[in-house]
Amino acid sequence: MRIIAERLAKAYPATNLGQTVKVEPLLDGINGDLTPLYYRLLMGATLFVLLVVCANVANLQLRAA
Repeated sequence: MRIIAERLAKAYPATNLGQTVKVEPLLDGINGDLTPLYYRLLMGATLFVLLVVCANVANLQLRAA
C-alpha cells in the first residue's frame, strides 16, 4: 500500500503530496481497544450457556435413574 501511495503522490503531486497510508485490521477499526473485552464477554456468555446445558443434562440423567 505504501508503494501505491508513493506512486500516486508522484503522479498527482498537487492532491496527493504528503499523504500517507496506514493499514490496520478491520476489527480494530470497528471496535478499537474494546476488542479483547468483547472476546471475554462472548467467552463468558458461552461458558454460562454451557454450564446451564450441563446442569440440565445432569438433571435429566438423575430423574431417569
